[in-house]
Amino acid sequence: MSLTETPRVVRAPRRGRLLTARTPLVDVLTDLLDGLPPERRERARRAVHARMLSVRRGKWDGAGDAEDYDCHGFVVIEGTLLRGVTAGHREGAELLGPGDLLQPADENGPATWRAVTEATLAILDTRTLADAGAVPELAGAMLSAVSGRTNAIARQLVIAQWASVDERIVATMELLAERWGIVSADGLVLPAFLTHSVLAPLVGARRPSVTTSLKRLDASGAVRRAGDGRWIVARHTG
Repeated sequence: MSLTETPRVVRAPRRGRLLTARTPLVDVLTDLLDGLPPERRERARRAVHARMLSVRRGKWDGAGDAEDYDCHGFVVIEGTLLRGVTAGHREGAELLGPGDLLQPADENGPATWRAVTEATLAILDTRTLADAGAVPELAGAMLSAVSGRTNAIARQLVIAQWASVDERIVATMELLAERWGIVSADGLVLPAFLTHSVLAPLVGARRPSVTTSLKRLDASGAVRRAGDGRWIVARHTG
């Protein structure tokens, strides 16, 4: 580094902010609502409440927050987080959103957490889990949330093995569109938070390679960027 070069500042992961309000856990695990009759739904809302944590955009110290709040895990209420992992010289990631259950304190290896949007999480502390015993369906809903993450990661791992970065990007965008996309006349519209730096670890490629690939895909019409920054994936015909 030269004498005139400014050192790069590496920001430490932020902690979340505990909110004063609590939320009914049954409302956080949204898939559970359809399976409960109205009278049990209201009883569950009154019986099981969880504290909430607000997480600002940027790097998040999930393990630190889990330790501070005697927490067995979190459930995403709103917002999107990126969980990154490293193995050797390779980086990978998964995108997490509302209804996903995560346990930052129980990672088997090094992992990083980044809130790609502002996020709110439900805290699964000992009291909340004890109260959840009154609603047995909650345990099934949490197991379902874990199973959903496992299935999504399995599909993502298959895509990451493809040789072509272009094909990986299109397939990953189509996979993400199943959850985050909006169908329009032009194609599948994805959220603006899917930047190059978010896409790169999701497809198992370096950011410069993703940038080059997206230029090719834009030129071919397979993927294009709207004026508001969102990606649009062309819909298959025939």
